[in-house]
Amino acid sequence: MSDAVMGATLDGTEPAMARGHSGDAARPQVIEPTDLYLASTYYGPMGGAFASAADLARLMHAFMGEQVVSRSSLDDMATPRGPAWGAAIGYGQGLFTIYEGTVFHGGSVAGFLCEMDVHREARVGVAVLSAADWAFPSETLNAALAELWPAGPPPPDDEGPSDAEVVGSYRDDVVLGDATVSGSGGALTLALQGESYPLTRWAPGSFSFYYPPWQMDVEASFQRGPSGALYLVTLLGVARRTG
Repeated sequence: MSDAVMGATLDGTEPAMARGHSGDAARPQVIEPTDLYLASTYYGPMGGAFASAADLARLMHAFMGEQVVSRSSLDDMATPRGPAWGAAIGYGQGLFTIYEGTVFHGGSVAGFLCEMDVHREARVGVAVLSAADWAFPSETLNAALAELWPAGPPPPDDEGPSDAEVVGSYRDDVVLGDATVSGSGGALTLALQGESYPLTRWAPGSFSFYYPPWQMDVEASFQRGPSGALYLVTLLGVARRTG
């Protein structure tokens, strides 16, 4: 990775170093590389690594062969240790894994957002880096994947809980409180904290909904615990099925 910089101690004179943009898109705050948030060796970016889109392209290429890491190690990294977001997505060794073989991970610090998706067998990879933190460019990533991989992934073996199974009442005593999932005309709606949110299906057992307080889409999935109990899992909190 010829462009990568290790070590978060920067003086702002590094060539081609991007400036981040944070807050209001109409009046963004410029985040310099020397900002205390980014210069922290323990948080942003993780481990003090600054890299370019070209660097991530080289990293994705490494996932598709054995020049850097052995196939057995790559297989181990991509093997899920448990569910992350519903039946469709698990978490391996530092990588999220989708049922059809795609591995991915994203990241965010003040002023920046990014994600990298790689399908090793199809030899397709897309990385999107944004020097703004108010909207993740998911449409760009999805459009690039569709162009590079027209056939797309195969359908999942595990369809996840059916709509009829997930409709009902949920309870989280810590954050969410009471939540209700209702269904009508093939669509699901989540009622939470006095508001109703239509759920957009994007994978088996996995959905998203727009959450105005955060001004972003929030993932929501339905997962079964070891006892068979059904849970609603979101970034806001986790609620157990009660009725």
